[in-house]
Order: sequence, then C-alpha cells, then structure tokens
Amino acid sequence: MKTLGERLNHLVRVRKLNNARLAKLCGVSRQSVIHWRTPKFKRMDAEVALTICDELKISLPWLVRGVGEMEGIDTTDVDIERLTESIHLIETHLADTAGRLTPEKKARATSIVYQLLSQSAGGNAEPAVIKNVLRLVA
Repeated sequence: MKTLGERLNHLVRVRKLNNARLAKLCGVSRQSVIHWRTPKFKRMDAEVALTICDELKISLPWLVRGVGEMEGIDTTDVDIERLTESIHLIETHLADTAGRLTPEKKARATSIVYQLLSQSAGGNAEPAVIKNVLRLVA
C-alpha cells in the first residue's frame, strides 16, 4: 500500500469500520473521511493521525509512511507539536537529498529528529544536525 488513502481503506476493511464511525472517532466530517480514503490522499494532520493510532491501536509509521506492521504501539506519550516539527524539518531539508529517501528512510529520519528534539535544550535542532541525519539515513 503506497498511499495513506490505501492504508486507510485497508484499516477500515480490517477493523470493519464505516466512514461515519471513523469520522466520529476523529472529530471530523464524514466527507473528510471519504476524501482521506481516495487512493491519491497522502497527508494527514498529525493530531488526527495520532488519534487514529491511539484509538485503533495501529502503528503511526505504518499509517503515515507505510513502514512496518499495521498493529501498533501506544502513542499516548507522543508530543504532537514535536512530531509535527520533526516532520516539517525533514521535509524542509529533503531538497538537499533531491527527495531520494524511501518512505522507510523518511520514517527513520523523522524518528531520529523527534528524539533529538526531545533531548535538546529548548526543543531545537540545528539545521546542520538535520542535514547530517538525512545524510546518515540516505
């Protein structure tokens, strides 16, 4: 499953959900869920993705990047702002790698940056550090 929409369709089938139930779970409209389930849908708000993962006990890397197994781990301790910042930093610096990273490598880079932001004073990561992470995983 290459896209987020394909993974959401798979999740809905496996968990025997319908659009209305998934919408209620996420606090969005049924129309939003219908849009998400289109094969070309590729991005989702981090808070919504975490809600889906927490409520349905699925893996965040699997949902957003297609990495690993669907069955997940507890994401209740994930800092949404820090995760969003990690994803943003990776995407901002991907121009340096000409977008050569596979979804698995993007997920790994995001995980490393998330950990760095968690450990750094003030929750900041220097651009040079981000570039080195991307070189490391590339």
